[in-house]
Amino acid sequence: MRPARRALALLLAAVVASPLTACSGGGEASGWDRMDDIDYLLAGDLPDGWVVSTATLRPGRPRSAWTYRADVYADPESDDFLVVGASVAPGERPARKGSPPGRPVPAEPEDFLYVWAYLGLHVEEGTPAEQIGFSSGSAGLQVAGIGRTAVDDGLLRKVAEQHADTADLDFGTPEAATDAGFRLVGTLTDTEDVPDYTLSWTHADHAGRARDEASEARKGAPSLWINVSSPMYARVLAGQRGTLPDDPDDAELETEGDGEGDGEEVSLAFLRDGIPVRVGGAGVDPEAVRALARSLRAVPFERWERELGERLLVDEPEARDP
Repeated sequence: MRPARRALALLLAAVVASPLTACSGGGEASGWDRMDDIDYLLAGDLPDGWVVSTATLRPGRPRSAWTYRADVYADPESDDFLVVGASVAPGERPARKGSPPGRPVPAEPEDFLYVWAYLGLHVEEGTPAEQIGFSSGSAGLQVAGIGRTAVDDGLLRKVAEQHADTADLDFGTPEAATDAGFRLVGTLTDTEDVPDYTLSWTHADHAGRARDEASEARKGAPSLWINVSSPMYARVLAGQRGTLPDDPDDAELETEGDGEGDGEEVSLAFLRDGIPVRVGGAGVDPEAVRALARSLRAVPFERWERELGERLLVDEPEARDP
């Protein structure tokens, strides 16, 4: 099986299993409304003497500041894709006179590298691609087809016409695409829009006296960590690991490393009500990783922030390197 076809099969399997793609109103829900959902988790089961080492929260942006959305549909019988994208100017977003969908024009698959990187897919050089651009209200929209089935002019025009009145990022499912056999495989926005965080633990002897000493103090010592992210990344992990289970006891342990440096690393991934959670450790028994995953409990943000204390760094989007 070709790498693109295999990754597509994994993504489609994840779509069937994911609660984010439950049918609503006759179409597939994209999970757009849950993009900024996240649980704030703390460990309930750690080895004796272990404490939090570092915590980094990337809180994302408020929805009012989001400027981009793309829904990606795939034909299960081919490596063909449809991309429905919208972008809006930041700020007040005043309404403007729109321009209706025109004729499809040639495009390059490379124009959608962000989409392919997100989905973990490779589109071969020379794959035919066409797109239609138009605007409505404060939104600029684009419907693109990649592959011989998807560049059918009639299909692209039908999808574009169904979105002709879209005025912002809250658009619906293109029935013309689903009627033609295309299925939703992913929805994405700017990665800095959505939240995620990473927590790590180690023995108190290796935690350092303060956060700024923690990374150096932890080098070579056993450690455990979790990463919790937006439901958007469920598709990424599904492409890497296959369908993610809801129960950490059913998650496959994966091993990386050669036992040198920080030691061999073991990790697993699962979905907690559609929210992807990765749990891992270096220099520890694999069962310690699974035990940590089982013990995770959600708490209110205020308690989560209080318990992490000065070990928590809040990495605001505007503070990051461009």
